[in-house]
Amino acid sequence: MLGLFASTVLLSAANRRESEARVQAEENYQLARQAVDQFSQKITADPRLRQLPELRRVLVETAVPYYETVCEREQRQPAIAPPPWARPARSSA
Repeated sequence: MLGLFASTVLLSAANRRESEARVQAEENYQLARQAVDQFSQKITADPRLRQLPELRRVLVETAVPYYETVCEREQRQPAIAPPPWARPARSSA
């Protein structure tokens, strides 16, 4: 009986740690996404960078792999999609 109680206590503690780790991972993910979003928005909105299209392109391209990875991992969650600035431009044919 004591072994069963000890196992239950240990399992509960392990479940709590795992749950806390998931919450921390989600918070870290949200912070990283927010940082990339802010970085990208500043690049696309800064009028000074419009005068430097090559630099602007290189800077925007640094965020695209992040969004591609997120989309690949979160395909079942359409809310996590690249922002409009990271999508390929459509040709007007």
